[in-house]
Amino acid sequence: MRQIMIALSFILAMAVIPSCNPGDEGTGTKLPGVDILLEDMNSQLRLYAPPEANSFAMKDNLAIVAENLSDQPILFPQDYGIKVFTQQDEQWMPVENAFHYPSVETTLLPKADEPLGGKLIVLLPAVIGDQPISVRVVVVGQMGRDSVAAYIDVMLHP
Repeated sequence: MRQIMIALSFILAMAVIPSCNPGDEGTGTKLPGVDILLEDMNSQLRLYAPPEANSFAMKDNLAIVAENLSDQPILFPQDYGIKVFTQQDEQWMPVENAFHYPSVETTLLPKADEPLGGKLIVLLPAVIGDQPISVRVVVVGQMGRDSVAAYIDVMLHP
């Protein structure tokens, strides 16, 4: 049992590492349709894609977990402010999120107060192809009067 827990911890850590993209930080760049600089993301909100909840296949839903690292609640619109991108010619291009959400806002409490530590968010990037493709998922919420965001890069396979 201990070996299984160690293996699961390692897999989870490997899923979190891609959400920290040092190549994009410090550039002062923004993604299309997102008003927050990349360098300001992932500081109060963190995303990870648990491998046990994902096939990472293009045709399947993608499950990510959002954790609130601040001490204040974060309010999300019905679609969690999700923006999905693929990289083409060194530019991040928007793609559709084909998942449909109920018409209700969601509050993400600080990690210590959230019953499961975070919220599971499901999306369906509208990508197809016969080669693996990297998608960047951005989630944007409100903390008081300030917008907060996080992103994660995930490799999807045909």
